[in-house]
Amino acid sequence: MKVVNNAGQALPNTGGTGTKLFTFSGGAIIAASSLMYGYKKRQKGKKKGGIQ
Repeated sequence: MKVVNNAGQALPNTGGTGTKLFTFSGGAIIAASSLMYGYKKRQKGKKKGGIQ
């Protein structure tokens, strides 16, 4: 049995620069909020006399 691979229509391009920008921005926001959370928790621990 012989199978012939016929080319169909071209697929559309997806995932352009917009999605990369949103992904990078979201990651930066998550990283910044994690750092701020840790900083605030550390400052709170110093006020009580030690890091918890």
